[in-house]
Amino acid sequence: ANVQSTLRIKQKQYAVNTHLHARYEDKKIQIHELALSLPDHPARITAQGTITGDLIKDPRLRLTGKWRSLAWPLSGETVIGSEWGSYTFSGNPEKYKLTFDAVLTGKNIPPGRWMAAGEGNRNRLKLADVHGNILDGKVAGRGTFSWKPQITWDFDVSGDNLNPGQQWPQWPGRLALQAGISGRQENGQHVTTLDLHRPN
Repeated sequence: ANVQSTLRIKQKQYAVNTHLHARYEDKKIQIHELALSLPDHPARITAQGTITGDLIKDPRLRLTGKWRSLAWPLSGETVIGSEWGSYTFSGNPEKYKLTFDAVLTGKNIPPGRWMAAGEGNRNRLKLADVHGNILDGKVAGRGTFSWKPQITWDFDVSGDNLNPGQQWPQWPGRLALQAGISGRQENGQHVTTLDLHRPN
């Protein structure tokens, strides 16, 4: 059976437009196109792939997709944004594997291209392999981002041949670094701690 639908889903102050083109056959859903977008906003996420297994109790997803013009928060000053990116997702919300390749930028975040692979669940995402091309150099790291019981993040990163003058003209040069970056959200504010180490 073929399914095509277009819906607008409202959650509190936000609304999401959805478009789905899929086929159900032999206990498998083949998603030809799933598109999510926001009214009056350029953000858009797409997905293609399959859903197998028990569709109610234990669905198994294998998805690939792309996005454009993502930003958080959706209004006001952008903390982090991505003009474009692509991803893979396998598993379900209880246990999944994820990869992405994206351009990221934001408040105090130099623009650059990032690639990562990790696994997660409903409470957190653990990234074991993160690579970025920023400030004319390269950065690698790993860490965890959690959203329950509260939003926190904790990453270890290293960088080589970085030129901070590209983002902050008063600090030109070339440097290597090792650092720990941790933080949390408190009362709607983002609190971040940067712990710099001497490179080996």
